[in-house]
Amino acid sequence: MEEKELIERKNEERKELTQQDINLLISANVLPKDIPTEMVKFFLAFCKQTNLNPFKRQVYIVPRYSSAKKGMTYTIQTGIDGYRAIADRTGICAGIDDPVYDSEEKPTKATVTVYKMVNGMRCPFVASARMAEYRPLPPNDTMWNKMPLIMLGKCAEALALRKAFPNELSGTYTDEEMQQAEKVIDVKNIETPQETNGEQSSPTFSKELICSKCEVPIKSNIADYSVNTFGKMLCWEHQQEEREFQKAGKSPEQEKLSTEEFDEHSALDDEVI
Repeated sequence: MEEKELIERKNEERKELTQQDINLLISANVLPKDIPTEMVKFFLAFCKQTNLNPFKRQVYIVPRYSSAKKGMTYTIQTGIDGYRAIADRTGICAGIDDPVYDSEEKPTKATVTVYKMVNGMRCPFVASARMAEYRPLPPNDTMWNKMPLIMLGKCAEALALRKAFPNELSGTYTDEEMQQAEKVIDVKNIETPQETNGEQSSPTFSKELICSKCEVPIKSNIADYSVNTFGKMLCWEHQQEEREFQKAGKSPEQEKLSTEEFDEHSALDDEVI
């Protein structure tokens, strides 16, 4: 009976998704609106291959605005539990050690060892994550301030799992790893799904939350921080710019005027400083 239920569960997880299913995932914020069809196909193929269930929020797509590409990018993300589930289903994951930290009080590096059976031998795969590379900037570092050991340990474990199981995990990243990435953005006001472990939820977007400089939508917590700090609504990139100008004793507008006076025929006239 248990074997039959297991087979039925496997079949349920591997079934093809209908358009109705896709629409449901969009309404539940697992998939962003206006996502390219090719990315949806890739996402569904990934779910089928890994047996992760998007209806349980084990996996989802997070849209981000890339300032380098001047457009949207899409990243398949999952929680560390999803990574562990993928590794476990291979049948050759032979254990995961607890993270080892360089300091319990102020950790700057975490190291995790994942074991994999290779030709009958239990082989270790070691990876380290460093705080300087993964900790997000304020005001997005709340969980890192509260639980730095857990957050850094999850990043190290994700690195080790991906090193041990590249075929299964390449092209997808955990929530903790991506918190330092460029700002999450969705022009259709999509709310990023909550983590499956219930530790954190992401802020929402609103049509009114627009950077006064570049007119890019920004998250509510970044907008609140900007208004309280600078008296105007700025994205994180322009907050950094504003902070640098304040240190120099100039506003961005003053700097722009100075540049124009220096060379009124310069090509810099058309640039936003």
